[in-house]
Amino acid sequence: MALVNSQIINALPRDKDYKLADGEGMYLLIKKNGSKYWRMDYRYRGKRKTLAMGIYPRLSLKDAREKRRDAKILLDNHQDPAVVKKAEKLARHCNLFEDVSRDWWTHHKETWTTTHADRVIRRLETNVFKEIGHLPVNEITPLQVIATIKKVEARGALDVANRVKQAIQASFRYAVQHGLCTVNPASDLAGIVKQRINVGSSVVSSAVEGFSPTNIT
Repeated sequence: MALVNSQIINALPRDKDYKLADGEGMYLLIKKNGSKYWRMDYRYRGKRKTLAMGIYPRLSLKDAREKRRDAKILLDNHQDPAVVKKAEKLARHCNLFEDVSRDWWTHHKETWTTTHADRVIRRLETNVFKEIGHLPVNEITPLQVIATIKKVEARGALDVANRVKQAIQASFRYAVQHGLCTVNPASDLAGIVKQRINVGSSVVSSAVEGFSPTNIT
């Protein structure tokens, strides 16, 4: 019999792990500590296997059923859902921005001085990787790149912000060239960082690229 949300919400831990079945091999596994995991038992090439689908409530009943449907389609096409899931996870990991950016840095560092190379990777580690390093390069949007750069700019570190922008652009260019993504989300960011302009003894910041002292009235 199919599950309803109230059953899942009211399912309390017991002395031993137990299951609440939803049909077609899918069930909710309730652990002794109260954690709830979606699982699906299936057979592939004569062997009994179990697919880990997600954790409740992060994965809702509706979404778990959608994953079950996708798994059934894979099985109908003679593919093992667990193997496909593992391959997709590996692909996402290999194409994380931090991994790609470090590959770009390694590719170019021999052409730079040691001091410059150290500065570039330290700048990325300090300002970029903690913001977008964990994201796949083909899922990062221009707004996420801009937010990363603006966070540096907000500290008043305009020169660093510009260099961060350049490193992100170059990393994505490397990703495009190696077929890891099709679009460079940092390619059209001219003027995104304020410019610091000396006027006499004062310093003026401008958000407009090409802004000159003659524009001041």
